[in-house]
Amino acid sequence: MLKLIFIGSTTRSGGSLLARLFDGHKNIVSYPSELPFPHDNYFYEIFENYSGIPMSVPVYENGNLSSESMNLYPGNSARSLTPDEYFKDKSFDKYDLLDVPKKKPSFSTTWGKEKSDQIGVRKNYLEKSYYDGVRTDFDYENFIKKFDAYTKNKKGWHEFHQARHLAFFESWDKGENLTKETSHVVVHSSGGLYLTNLSTFFKIYEDARFIIPVRDIFGYVASEKIRIARIFFGSRRFNKPAIPFYFIKKFNSYDINAIIRNWTTAITRSLLLQQKYGINEKLIVYSNENLVSNIEATMKAFSNNLKIKYENILNKPTIGKRPWGGNSHYGASSGINKKTLNNYKKVLSESEINIILKKAGNLRNAILEQKETFLDLGKIQTHLFKDLDYQKKYFDDREKINLYYGLVNSGSRKMYIKKPSWLSLIALFFSIYVRIFHIPRLLKLKFFPGSGKQNYT
Repeated sequence: MLKLIFIGSTTRSGGSLLARLFDGHKNIVSYPSELPFPHDNYFYEIFENYSGIPMSVPVYENGNLSSESMNLYPGNSARSLTPDEYFKDKSFDKYDLLDVPKKKPSFSTTWGKEKSDQIGVRKNYLEKSYYDGVRTDFDYENFIKKFDAYTKNKKGWHEFHQARHLAFFESWDKGENLTKETSHVVVHSSGGLYLTNLSTFFKIYEDARFIIPVRDIFGYVASEKIRIARIFFGSRRFNKPAIPFYFIKKFNSYDINAIIRNWTTAITRSLLLQQKYGINEKLIVYSNENLVSNIEATMKAFSNNLKIKYENILNKPTIGKRPWGGNSHYGASSGINKKTLNNYKKVLSESEINIILKKAGNLRNAILEQKETFLDLGKIQTHLFKDLDYQKKYFDDREKINLYYGLVNSGSRKMYIKKPSWLSLIALFFSIYVRIFHIPRLLKLKFFPGSGKQNYT
């Protein structure tokens, strides 16, 4: 049985980097894309998809879902920005629950309709390989065949999840990454921090790890700002052409306070999870800045925790055991580069930095001052956690705390409606340029599938 390493993060927090560092180790396989647990409509009917909405480990025993798990919102629909395919008749099956497509996914070459791949890998495409040209393939028919075989006569969720892992990695590049030495599987979800039933998680997954990355708030806000700005300027999420950082720094039609609130909420939840489940054992909170600055020490600590042999490959990010150029909006990278920790200065204005320092500067400093490999948030003075009283009040009330997280995390990726400015004119012309720029690529993909730059993440 493969032991689960679940990276339960928020968006843009560094979880992808850790998944790629684990990827190269001989004892570990790591999914090339995110794989969330099913979203959960038990608390409210989900109408948007953002970090903070509830997701749950299904309670599936003796071949049946519990009555509570009948409200899950499973399958590829849960990945959409505005989910509108709610399973009102509760007729979803194991394929839906485990995000296994019932037919081979196709990809659109129509402008504006391109999206990430449900499986995460197809011919010469890896979802998280944003800058790299890759030679790879996935045998969908073998995936389904293996999945059906491994789930036959199985009646528990853990057995089903295990079957998905084995079928997936045996079907990716003829199973070359899955060997007799493989003991762990890495799964990452950028909304996983808000898993509603972590006690169930630890009960179902024997000797599993739940890992939470914490990113410096400057880098976090900057990355979220870039994502919103790229939408505004029409550059979407392809690596080329990229809007110059000068214009991103000038962009201010977004809610910086909402993004700061997302970060502080996540830090406080991480503290409460440490208080409930302990530190540096099955639940680990680490600093992305410590990881980048002290890569070897950090990966040695993870190796010791997981009881696997430390290897130098853990210091080099890979995807499918190949070198990985990252998925940063700042451009491709080679290995680990400490200079990237200061990239926020390229896109955050002085006034934005001052807002961040005023609202969360003391908490930021307290986190960065910890030089231990893993973070112990309990060492930080409690008055620095902005919403601690609210979260403690509702923390053991599953319904209220999940409504709370859904509320405080909403709205952070929306843009303000403002009177058009000179920046709006730049955005109009740049969006036209972007569309023209991509015509050759789209034609190449349409007539020569599997060639051309496909990667959209």
